[in-house]
Amino acid sequence: MLFFRSTLLFNVLQTFKRLNMHYYGDEDFNRWRELGEAAEYIGLFCRKWGRIQVHQYKEKYGTVRVYCNLVCESLHDLIFPGYYQVRSPYRLWVFPLLRPFRFIILKWQIFIYRLSYSRAVKKWPEIKDEIICCADFKEFLSNI
Repeated sequence: MLFFRSTLLFNVLQTFKRLNMHYYGDEDFNRWRELGEAAEYIGLFCRKWGRIQVHQYKEKYGTVRVYCNLVCESLHDLIFPGYYQVRSPYRLWVFPLLRPFRFIILKWQIFIYRLSYSRAVKKWPEIKDEIICCADFKEFLSNI
């Protein structure tokens, strides 16, 4: 049983290394503060300039996590990004008004999403793998 536990722990640690993840006992990684700053930078940049629905940004297992949605469903989502969603009747008449502009808004949000990650990688180049490895929309982050 002891052999199984040590093998399982070894496999978990190897998976962490392969995914650029770290744990707090890691002796070869000491950039926890920079990870938190990068997550905050990306989350606030996306929310401010892209009006992206950023629900949470944090450092988890030595990687940057920014949880967000790139779809604008109502005028409220553009005015107050990342906050609660309104489930009221006014949403029903505002949503059809935004339909023609939804494609333009989505393209803008994708541009800002890419820009925020590329600026974070330029600002913290030593943790590039940790910034990009657990991004929500990796398909938009090619060539960064």
